[in-house]
Amino acid sequence: MPLEGFEPPTPPSEAECSNPLSYKGKLRALHTIYILSHNLYSDRIIPGKRSSMQHFYEKLMGRMSGVLKPVSSARRFRPKRIIKETLGFQPFITISREPGSGGRPIAKKLSHLTGFKYYNKQLIEKVAKNAKRRKKLIESIDERGRSGIEDFAHSLFNPDYMSDVIYMRHLSNVILTLAEKGAAVILGRGANFFTSHERGLHIRISAPYSVRVERAVKHEKVSEKKAKSIIQKVDADRKQFVRQYFKKNISNPNYYDLVINTTYMTIDDTAKLILKSFEHKFPGYLRRYKLRQRRLKAKR
Repeated sequence: MPLEGFEPPTPPSEAECSNPLSYKGKLRALHTIYILSHNLYSDRIIPGKRSSMQHFYEKLMGRMSGVLKPVSSARRFRPKRIIKETLGFQPFITISREPGSGGRPIAKKLSHLTGFKYYNKQLIEKVAKNAKRRKKLIESIDERGRSGIEDFAHSLFNPDYMSDVIYMRHLSNVILTLAEKGAAVILGRGANFFTSHERGLHIRISAPYSVRVERAVKHEKVSEKKAKSIIQKVDADRKQFVRQYFKKNISNPNYYDLVINTTYMTIDDTAKLILKSFEHKFPGYLRRYKLRQRRLKAKR
């Protein structure tokens, strides 16, 4: 038990200590000396009087406490730390969209907010490179369903034509590679149907038909009749594509983490909503990813 009216001096707080790593060690040293001196000499101390040991102990403690100088009077010590940060798996985002719903500008905005790479036409370029085919040829068959008769007829008159089987093999290889690498925003091509649901955030962007037609007239500068024709054709092609190669209904909400009706939402609002959903599914990842990107950039 400590002597009545006689407590060991307390060093400065850890925040004020010039060397945070040594604070706890010096604190233990002070109290150890106090306990030893008390055990050895407590029987010699007369209550109510200051012994020579008390005087010596207080003087010693005062000198040792001075070692722990406050920051204002000492050079601040910053220990070097080697940080090896591993992010584990890298999440990705897929966006399925109805024509005219705003899927493409939303995907671009989301890529900007997250720092992830955006893939749309870039997918066509990668497929063309892997398959050693012309880009225009890949564009002509991209996201479209085809019958065996069509493939056969085209192959007779066009030796460079790519069958749907070969196209899908190269497309799936490209998308799966990007998903495995992570930190990507992948637009369309039924990517959500054959990539991981645990490692990806799958989004569906939609809007009523009338709203989509109105937007097409406004932004594409076409007549209402032309806008309806384009939307109906693209919509039918994408649905057929998913139905033929994945045996799924592209409009079924069960295949997505989040389905957003953009009728009353701006591009920025929608992108921020997706971002919040991403942070909820993969908490802390985006902060660590951006921190690592800044460090990599600083090293260059």
